[in-house]
Amino acid sequence: MADKKGTSALLVGLAAGQTVRDAAQSAGISERTAGRRTANPDFRRRLTELRAEMVGRALGKLADAAADAVEMLRKLLKAKADSVKLGAARSILELGNKLRESVESEQRLAALEQSAVSIRASLQEAERCAFADDEGRCPASPSPVTVFYRQDGPDVQPIRNAEQALPGSSPDCGRTADARKIVGRYQ
Repeated sequence: MADKKGTSALLVGLAAGQTVRDAAQSAGISERTAGRRTANPDFRRRLTELRAEMVGRALGKLADAAADAVEMLRKLLKAKADSVKLGAARSILELGNKLRESVESEQRLAALEQSAVSIRASLQEAERCAFADDEGRCPASPSPVTVFYRQDGPDVQPIRNAEQALPGSSPDCGRTADARKIVGRYQ
């Protein structure tokens, strides 16, 4: 989207939380023109990016102020009044625990997201290899392939659906006694 008259000012105003009417007035354009621009997907994308930048800068300032606040709490631990020391100690312990919990939650979430990516890739590989031959060779992949079979009366039938091959997903496959796992390699 080419920068039209007032577009940058409109973006800044809207990103800062102004109404469309106020942002349009600040940008020197009509409210109707502002409405048309906000309907444009490229304009909305730029607005979202600008808001994200503004939030990022605000977070940076908060982090800087947090370091100063922690330093002040540390100084208050050495105050003469016991009530001031107690309040500072309580604040430090509470904030420290909240920060630790937040960091641990972020780490656990990242680990779960990585696991989900790995599981998704495994399922996609299993789907590609759903039609592997009896020796487990999969023409789509040079890596070892696991093929699950189930006992169906006297016959042994390969399971062709990757979701069925997950342990515990069906009574006659995975870790049950009547299932056999054959591992082969594409040659």
